[in-house]
Amino acid sequence: MQNREVYDRIAVSTVSVAERSGLRPRILLVEDEQIIRDALVPILFSAGYDCREAADGRAAIDLLNSGVKINLILSNVFLPEVNGWELFLHCRQHYPHIPFVFVTALKDASLSRAAIREGAAGYLRKPFERDELIAIVRNVFGD
Repeated sequence: MQNREVYDRIAVSTVSVAERSGLRPRILLVEDEQIIRDALVPILFSAGYDCREAADGRAAIDLLNSGVKINLILSNVFLPEVNGWELFLHCRQHYPHIPFVFVTALKDASLSRAAIREGAAGYLRKPFERDELIAIVRNVFGD
């Protein structure tokens, strides 16, 4: 199943910037495909989480360096500029307190094993259902 088909199946509502304010746990969603970010942000918001977005690893690092408080990073593996693995290693060194979950379409289990071995909080394989996404996020936050 193509990514677009999965995200087209997920019913989402538009969330305004004003609605996103508040004291919710903040997730940094690092994904180069805008359509996927547009689908996932409202899902995460409806589950009680605020989101910041980055289209590549470099933008994610810039956002983290700006001092914005982030409670969890959800990152694709294949990204332009700085890929997801490089971002993960950077975060392990500079932001070890922020849990990191990989999101990818890769079928090879060796990356997921390596990610967990190196300290990733989780690994979510595309395509996935809304409930799978929420479950892994809640698990990281201990909800």
